Amino acid sequence: MLNRLWASKNRRSISGLVSVSLVAAAISLLSSIVLARVLGISQYGVYVYLLSAAGLTGSIATLGLPTLVLRQVSAWRETSQWGLFRGIIKFSITAGIFSSLFLGALLLASGPFLGKIRQSEDFMPALFLSVGIMLCTSLDQIIEGALQGMHIIARSQIPRTIIVPSCVLLFAIIARNTLLITTKRILIVQCIVGLMALFYLLNQLRAAIPDAARLEAPVMQPRQWLLEAFPFLGNGIMFLINTQVDTLLIGYFKGERSAAVYTVGTRGAQMLILVLGAIVTAMQPRMAALSASGDNTALARLVTRTSRAGFGVAFAGAAFFVAFGAPLISILYGKSYVTASAVLSILAICRLAHASTGSLGAYMSMTGKQHLLLQALTGEALANVLLNFLLIPRWGIYGAAFATGISMASMNIGLTIYVRWRWGMDASIFGRHSAPRHAPQPL
Repeated sequence: MLNRLWASKNRRSISGLVSVSLVAAAISLLSSIVLARVLGISQYGVYVYLLSAAGLTGSIATLGLPTLVLRQVSAWRETSQWGLFRGIIKFSITAGIFSSLFLGALLLASGPFLGKIRQSEDFMPALFLSVGIMLCTSLDQIIEGALQGMHIIARSQIPRTIIVPSCVLLFAIIARNTLLITTKRILIVQCIVGLMALFYLLNQLRAAIPDAARLEAPVMQPRQWLLEAFPFLGNGIMFLINTQVDTLLIGYFKGERSAAVYTVGTRGAQMLILVLGAIVTAMQPRMAALSASGDNTALARLVTRTSRAGFGVAFAGAAFFVAFGAPLISILYGKSYVTASAVLSILAICRLAHASTGSLGAYMSMTGKQHLLLQALTGEALANVLLNFLLIPRWGIYGAAFATGISMASMNIGLTIYVRWRWGMDASIFGRHSAPRHAPQPL
């Protein structure tokens, strides 16, 4: 199965992105271990809470444009529509700047109303710094979408996923013996390096624009693009709600210490779909191109093989975490975090349902079914928020794990069944390599 993926014309993109993702995951894991020990459980809880808040706000600030830019840049590159090609890139970056500034101001204004965690030391200055990180990250994602549409996939992710966390990690290691490491100082370093990474990506984008595109004046269709991006915005917001609301509500109801422990458990579960995420990201431009060309048999084959490749890795990882999660967390993070092992086990099992249908979201986004995906993710988000509100006050981090896991698994399984019934496309690991009964409309 993996060999067939490797033999495709996208093998270089897949191998490069998987390599980048593995390195990024290793750095992220090492960073979380070092920061959890250096900052201590309370300061680390504030840090992960602020990054979750910034991540959710940043997802809104992108306006759904990264996915639309990826899809349209890939399609217009194939058809040499260079005016639209340049126009959507220019418009998306400009819109991202203004929306990030506006939402950053709203996030700062909400600071006094963020529950128990706002009582932490230096919370407001740290919140201000997290807004700077949000601004850089949201613009990074828009530029990455344009680069990935031009099939520059692995290199586009290196600044945000490798360089920035590596610099933060090195600072924490080098300075821990000479400085008092605090959340505020970590965020200052992350802001500075994030700004440098943003300028690097902008230069990379300028260099990647084809010569033919430079000869065309940008063609702007802002109203149409915003309308088309809205479902992607909704999808992004709902995805972030489904992955971050548990941490935010844990911090709100239980404080920074519980947020720190819970985050340690969720980090391991998120790693289970790392390889799947890398493969899906690499395949999105190809899915868009196959949909545009009407080659639906090849599209069905690509979707099924992508899901199977990621599930195999996720299954092995889930079995390992369930069996050895507690001693692993104790060794890596310390005994203060060992209760996170139950969170890890619950979420690892539920993540398998996601992995078994892992290419479904990409398939729907790249073939014009983003409205249905938005409806499904909205249902998941509502269930997730409701269950977290009900279970966290009584059962704390364990209630959050059950709420998030159950809502996530139910949505993925239910949507897969519906898409198979409605269009004949089975995006799960059990799918067959045949064209959908009702082919997606070309872009």
